[in-house]
Amino acid sequence: MKNHSSDTGTTSAGPGAGPRAGRWPFRAYALGMAVLLVVAWTVVGFGLATVQSLYPGTGAAFPAAKERPAIGHVGECRRAGPVSVNGFGYWWECRVLIRTDDGREVRTVLRHSIVAPSDAGRDVDLRETCSGDDNTDCRYGRPADRTWGVAMAFLNLLVWAVNIAFVFLVGLYLLGAVLGERRYDALMAKVGRRDRRTT
Repeated sequence: MKNHSSDTGTTSAGPGAGPRAGRWPFRAYALGMAVLLVVAWTVVGFGLATVQSLYPGTGAAFPAAKERPAIGHVGECRRAGPVSVNGFGYWWECRVLIRTDDGREVRTVLRHSIVAPSDAGRDVDLRETCSGDDNTDCRYGRPADRTWGVAMAFLNLLVWAVNIAFVFLVGLYLLGAVLGERRYDALMAKVGRRDRRTT
């Protein structure tokens, strides 16, 4: 979608690209689009979090990320939802006392329904993967095929790409809402001329 500025004769993308047709003030249009993008970003973000929550493993996808066996004693559980850090739907979050193969004991909360109330009071087989010095950053999950770990690694890259795209678009429309039509079009024309000079 393109906006042809009557002042500069240049084209721009972002707030200036919308079909205003004189019915909406430019600032209101740009602000409204920014709000709609934030809503879309939220829905997409929770949707991707839901897909991530379906994976019960540690996220160790490659040989360099070593997994170690661990035993978890499951305690109290609570249900999170219908919208939470786990995504959409209802998920179990349970307190777990984890005993690792090197003798450490770790108290943590496992989310994403990795364990459930049916596991309460029992020991369950888990896996641990750590990074950082002295095992300061560790993740726990059920034993899972590493193929799913690779898929989750690529999904995490997709999440980063989606976040960067939404940050850029929301920032562009907010810039239009702050500057107004004339100054926004002038800025886009200046950026366009600079890009042509560098190419």
